[in-house]
Amino acid sequence: MYFSLLYETNGFNFYQYNNYKSSQFIRMTSKRNPNSYSIWFIPTDKKFLLLEKKIIEISQSFEGIKFIPHVTLISNLDYSQKFLSKKIRKIAKTIPAFKIFLGEVDYSDEFFQSFFINVKLNDQLIYARKIALLNFPEISQNYNPHLSLAYGNMNDKMKENLKKKVQCRTKYFKAKDLYLAYNDEIKFKWKIVDKVELKND
Repeated sequence: MYFSLLYETNGFNFYQYNNYKSSQFIRMTSKRNPNSYSIWFIPTDKKFLLLEKKIIEISQSFEGIKFIPHVTLISNLDYSQKFLSKKIRKIAKTIPAFKIFLGEVDYSDEFFQSFFINVKLNDQLIYARKIALLNFPEISQNYNPHLSLAYGNMNDKMKENLKKKVQCRTKYFKAKDLYLAYNDEIKFKWKIVDKVELKND
């Protein structure tokens, strides 16, 4: 297993997490592309570190998969990195920086949405999602914003017990940038490949 916190490219500092578990079987839905790109909001500074620590702690109760704290704006993008880098610049020009508010801890039966913090769908996030869909109209409009704390399989009773114990002191974070991430969900490997600042107020 290899794990690195800082990834540097083109003069920028990006976060990169790598976690290899070649023997792990993932049950994918037919609509999910395990090798694709997605666009994220990522907390910064102390809030990043607090959420990162929480993910590392909770992952020990699941599959041990570690990843970058993030809220997905849009995913399952099957295009070239060059094309998507142009797209996120276009999108970022129309979205002002805003606060993303975190809600209650919850869980589901989805492998990649197994244990998470709900994200409040406020006007600013609705607008950001609308702009993203205008650029990618082929993507499903269904949207359940959240910040994952763990990926993996665990029975509901264990999740419920864990939910009672987990407390998240981070109530919101400021979305200042858009991040383009490459997702390899077969090898559990995520890499930030581009970053663009949101529109100045």
